[in-house]
Amino acid sequence: MTGTDLAGRRAIVTGGAQGLGEGMAVALAAAGARVAVADVQDDLGAGVAAGLGDEHTFIHLDITDDAGWATAVEQAVERLGGLDILVNNAGIEITSLLVDLDPAQARAMLNVNVLGTALGLKHGLRAMRPGGLAGNGGAIINVASVAATIAFPGIALYSATKSAVDRLTRVAAMESGRLGYGVRVNCIYPGLVPTAMGAGLAKDVAAAKAAAGDAGKFGLRPAREAQLLRKLLAKRKSASPALVVRIWRELIGDSLATQGPFRLAVWGGKVPGRAVELARLRFGAAPPLAQVAKPEDALAVARTTGGVAVCCLSPDSAWWGRLLAEPKLRVFAALPCLAAWGPLSALAVAEVEVEPTGDDRTFWVTDAAQPAKAIEDALSRDGVAATLLAEAGGLKLFKLAGFYQADDERLARAPGKLSGVIGAAPAPLDG
Repeated sequence: MTGTDLAGRRAIVTGGAQGLGEGMAVALAAAGARVAVADVQDDLGAGVAAGLGDEHTFIHLDITDDAGWATAVEQAVERLGGLDILVNNAGIEITSLLVDLDPAQARAMLNVNVLGTALGLKHGLRAMRPGGLAGNGGAIINVASVAATIAFPGIALYSATKSAVDRLTRVAAMESGRLGYGVRVNCIYPGLVPTAMGAGLAKDVAAAKAAAGDAGKFGLRPAREAQLLRKLLAKRKSASPALVVRIWRELIGDSLATQGPFRLAVWGGKVPGRAVELARLRFGAAPPLAQVAKPEDALAVARTTGGVAVCCLSPDSAWWGRLLAEPKLRVFAALPCLAAWGPLSALAVAEVEVEPTGDDRTFWVTDAAQPAKAIEDALSRDGVAATLLAEAGGLKLFKLAGFYQADDERLARAPGKLSGVIGAAPAPLDG
């Protein structure tokens, strides 16, 4: 919160005794707010509040207790001199496969994550609305999770509760606006972070994947990611596509790196710095990255679990032609993923499933000797829009508009004796 001035503001942070809640309490205090750390862990919570300074306080709060909320808000207003900010952060995660679901654990998570957040909204809005204990409006921030937007084995109930937090936020914001409460209600979606809860969740997800027989599978799902990002971009008109994509990529990259092996091998040809930049824009800062001397070295990494090769398109190398003989390695991303970041100049390759997203570009290789224009015209007569991307070593790489299967008859009729689909990627997300 560097540069944010919250002097004179009063805030409650639930779950403030440790982890994200503690970090939020520290950040709010550093920005000038007076903070009430609210938690069921009395010793830890009191220690955090004491560490913030004398003008801050600790309040015992079980967020599932309606009467406890009323008392906590009253105490906060009295001790802090008002209430302007409520951070509904407290939550729990219990992981299991759906076939192993424990009803008691499910009820506990629903009680804390959903009911607890709903009660926080209830009492926060009551206190901040005109005529309330504080009565000057304010802001409520609900803490959901990136788990509300993606699917992983073992977190079905946790994901469902955090999706509920998203829905609660939307309704609360609408009610506050229409009823003139003067309270902004927003939601944030953290990824896995290095807290006890985040580390535990990462381990539990990994264990659940192993139990489901997926321990050796890479969790990257590029098609699903693209579909979710398009929805986010359609909804978040006030934020630039670049900002939304960067935040999303960092969250997903961190999540994948926490769950298991995830590493990048980058071959940038004569412009290695640009290839590294594109790799980080696409996969975030979390996965380890190594620059390699040859594209073959990058593809070798892509053959390992969690390995991704990022290779530039260069007139000096037809590395992409090797994928014709690599049935498991597929191109799954075209870099950069935003047109605003420049022209297509690198491809990402891994042993991942390539699926259609609704707006895709297929990558097709041929050894046809004809000029590129003649090949494009031949494909066009068969209803396939093609654009030459690269040519080297007697091979040509084309980008086809749409998602094409390897056995598509139109491609079988295209020029060339040695040809084939080597993968597909979503079209630019800002296109």
